[in-house]
Amino acid sequence: MEMPRSDGALPKKCGCCANKDGRDVWFLGKTLVASAGVTVMAAFPKDKRWLTLDAALLIHGRRMVKDLHLEGPLGSCRRVLEEMIADIDHGLRLEERGFAELIDGSNVDAEEVARRAYGGWYLSAEEAFSRGLVAGLV
Repeated sequence: MEMPRSDGALPKKCGCCANKDGRDVWFLGKTLVASAGVTVMAAFPKDKRWLTLDAALLIHGRRMVKDLHLEGPLGSCRRVLEEMIADIDHGLRLEERGFAELIDGSNVDAEEVARRAYGGWYLSAEEAFSRGLVAGLV
């Protein structure tokens, strides 16, 4: 498996798409491919992604649910906030990379996927195919 490059470029192949015997592994999404399912699908090259005719995709951004309670010395409070911001920044980088993998070779650009995923973007199998997010439908 190729590891992500330090320059942020995407690897050219995914280790999840071929097993030890050299056989190809394909992604087949059925009924609803949502959230983490889309993340898994994005790890496959487009030519290995397929959906059933009744399938839908739900693409959304990463989410966080966290209560924040600050108490104590201001320096400690600041460190808690800095750690939370670091968590958020890391999640945003992962989201951007995952979206880039998903839209690679499609007619969806980064601005559109980010904008539409903000509130949850449902696509039918037909729309996902016509937009170039999957190789075909079965």
